[in-house]
Amino acid sequence: MELVKISPEEAARATRCRLLPLAAQGFFALGAPDDLAGVLAVDGAEAALFLPDEIKPEVVEAAQRKVLEHGSKLVQAVAPLDAPAPGWLRPGRELLTWQRTPDDGPLPDPEEKLEPASFSVLEENFGRWHATPPTWQRRLGALRRAPGAFGDSLRFRVILQDGNITAYILYAVSGDDVLVLDAAVDPAIGVVKAGRPPFQALYLTHQDAVVTAPAWGVDDPMNRVMVAMRYHVVARHQEWSLTATVER
Repeated sequence: MELVKISPEEAARATRCRLLPLAAQGFFALGAPDDLAGVLAVDGAEAALFLPDEIKPEVVEAAQRKVLEHGSKLVQAVAPLDAPAPGWLRPGRELLTWQRTPDDGPLPDPEEKLEPASFSVLEENFGRWHATPPTWQRRLGALRRAPGAFGDSLRFRVILQDGNITAYILYAVSGDDVLVLDAAVDPAIGVVKAGRPPFQALYLTHQDAVVTAPAWGVDDPMNRVMVAMRYHVVARHQEWSLTATVER
């Protein structure tokens, strides 16, 4: 199995995972250029394997060998939801990619508007404000790379209610394309009350945009907000974890 180092942008295109450039420091394509079998993302002690079409055991084995060379551990694989998998992979969460287009209609104007804030607000509240663990490509270590990856297109905004920050949203803007990297709410306020205003205010600011929010665990309460804001699921993936290591 051939492994070739590729750029973050090539990794994102190959896997159709737009968050992948944030997720890791090194990327490797597995397989021939005209028959790509997967992309390995290595980030320090951890690595993840992203499979665009199917799960081939020889691809997972090759990825495991590569991460051992880096002194890393392969923590998970991500593949399309209906991809069959060998028995030594254990299924984890289903991952949803949400999207909203101008054709989905207007949203009510919120009382609150999006306010700029320091990125430290996200760092300070990230762990407590996520009711379920975020996906590997949306973990805090990955989001810290967002300013370097997206530059001036990146926006970090908060919602203030009664003078307190109750929600934040991190997103990147490119013309009429908006990519939501993360959003979270103060659990003391609740996802229903605190979760709608950032997405309503995002619509108010970018009414003609196609907004995409990738890689949300199916168990995340924020999915309720997506449904209420008339987002729809455009892709489904599955997390897989390894139950055995390659010895051969």
